[in-house]
Amino acid sequence: MAPLSQAVNAEFAYREDGKDGRAVYRGTHDEEWTVLSVPNGGYVLAQVIEAAVKHQASTQHPDPIHVTAHFMRASVVGPFEVYIRDVKTGRDLKHLSATIVQNDEEKVLVQLIFGQLVPTADPGYREPLTLAPPSPYASYTPMHTHPAQCAPDKAWKLPRYNYRDHIRGGVDPVHAARYKAAPRGLVWGDYITLTDAGERLRPSLLAFFADCFRSYTVMIPTYSAQNSWLPTIVMTLEFKFPIPPPTDPNTSPRTVAVFTQSKFINEPNARNDSVIELWTAPADVGDGPLPADDSWKEHQRCLAVSTQMALVTPAAVNRKQGARGRL
Repeated sequence: MAPLSQAVNAEFAYREDGKDGRAVYRGTHDEEWTVLSVPNGGYVLAQVIEAAVKHQASTQHPDPIHVTAHFMRASVVGPFEVYIRDVKTGRDLKHLSATIVQNDEEKVLVQLIFGQLVPTADPGYREPLTLAPPSPYASYTPMHTHPAQCAPDKAWKLPRYNYRDHIRGGVDPVHAARYKAAPRGLVWGDYITLTDAGERLRPSLLAFFADCFRSYTVMIPTYSAQNSWLPTIVMTLEFKFPIPPPTDPNTSPRTVAVFTQSKFINEPNARNDSVIELWTAPADVGDGPLPADDSWKEHQRCLAVSTQMALVTPAAVNRKQGARGRL
């Protein structure tokens, strides 16, 4: 029912008694941010990261650096609680452990590392080192085509995506043509735009974008998307550059480039691996003036890198989980 920035809604509730008492955050999984009947895995992880960001907001380690999540059970639409425990605090990094719980069941187990994406102090023992253009060693955006030149992609409007009215996707045609010519392993690029007015990127939301990628499985001719569900089992997210301010003239405040590479599909459960890079984008999908040249690429930065292991299961499993577990 809500835009993504509102549907990611974990808020502080209370702290447990005792020296090592956990902080507890509460929120509600919105029914529109589901695939078939189950909340999108990246959306669920975004709730945990949102809680952790608020937990760390007034500390010397305010920024998420790395997140590892193990999805133990399917989450359901309805209220949830996030339990956060401080594990270790160092000079540069803070380690947290978090669990998202519904109906007394642990749904996702998460380990988080926080720090400062832009450190205020010199490391002391070496020169600060961040690779970014125009450095000759820096990576540039893997996207070949400006989003204004990418037509909206109907794949993101399928009925299985209940958040389809909140996003607009566009395929980089260069990546699509290369895959068609040589479909051995997947290298793919999409742009994803949040369509609701006033939407703005923030760190927790990147987990959702990291789960909005083109799976190699769906590109296999024998795969049936209508009869399948690809639940996330393990997901990591490493944050790279800070999200630019909304006033940045070279990037969109609500669009992300999603670059995907995938090579393997194996039994059991047709396990499939993906490496996903999330980059800034210079404009929204199919919107804005056409670029005069490729200079827009110099201003894009990698926001995060994600890895994921997912399975292939019958869609009926998803619908059964959603119907049985709705709170």
